Amino acid sequence: MESKNIVFPQRGEVALLSQPIDPPGPREIQCRAEVSLISIGTELRCLHGRPQEGTSWSGWVKYPFLPGYSMAATVVAVGADVTEYQVGDRVAAFQEHTQFFNEPVDNNKFLHKIPDGIAFEEAAWMGIGGCITQTCARRSELHLGESVGIIGLGMLGQMITQYIRLMGADEIIAIDANASRLEMARRHGADHTLCMYAQDAIAEVRRLTGGRMLDVVYDVTGLPQVLASACQMARKQGRIMVSGDTTRTEAQAVGPNFLKDSLNIYATHADNGADERYWNKLRMADLFYRCILRGRMEVKSMNTAWFSPAEAPEVYRWLHEDKPDAMGVLFDWTKL
Repeated sequence: MESKNIVFPQRGEVALLSQPIDPPGPREIQCRAEVSLISIGTELRCLHGRPQEGTSWSGWVKYPFLPGYSMAATVVAVGADVTEYQVGDRVAAFQEHTQFFNEPVDNNKFLHKIPDGIAFEEAAWMGIGGCITQTCARRSELHLGESVGIIGLGMLGQMITQYIRLMGADEIIAIDANASRLEMARRHGADHTLCMYAQDAIAEVRRLTGGRMLDVVYDVTGLPQVLASACQMARKQGRIMVSGDTTRTEAQAVGPNFLKDSLNIYATHADNGADERYWNKLRMADLFYRCILRGRMEVKSMNTAWFSPAEAPEVYRWLHEDKPDAMGVLFDWTKL
């Protein structure tokens, strides 16, 4: 049996390749992809970036490279010792853009059934919305009534906006140079939107807060130059949450008042939750789904473009060169 998989054979090159896949092992399930979500910033860095040696990027991205990590699929076969799943179950998995894949059922990293009432195109957001951004929101330890700023209103920034509104933020300032992203952020709960670059927003944050500045600033850009600006938006002893990973850490700086203002900088990653003993990935995914089912947050409106995986080379070129206002860009595997 063969699976058609999206592959980066080398830097700057995208292909849809047929690759063999074995039957599922005794404690594995075999799944057929339905919908997978492109993590635009991450995948473009994997495709075109030249990461600094020693960073997580340089150790992770080795060509040929399989991109993607947020998949909604259907179980098509089960191993001999599997009782937890059956053919026809809908599942979400931390999985690359692959047509068929085998997943161990004992893997707590990311595999679970999609609950009734959740569409595939919503479940495809689980990697970003159910884990990465929820981890960031939890680790910030936001307190009721605090004022926050979010720099970068892409996919992660939109989800963080929704989470911190649920957590009781009093005032949310969204900062991005893209006006359409800011309009979406306002629908998701932002109180103020600043259509400008981070370094230009410092004075506006000071004006909006009456000089008090922000309790928490989320840097979700992955751009090395933004951290210094984020630090200057924080109040004394404020918290800066860095959720967008840069490939050029040597270019990051903490700004002129980092030590004087006793600032706290926290880095967050999907593999390091706030408390893995309780809020592990499966529990966070369950909460993500419940929030959608109860109308407390939404992702459907963020799905802005759908493509067949056969169009992958053109899709990545479009995202890289044309830089559209796209947010949720999905591969529909039923189109193959």
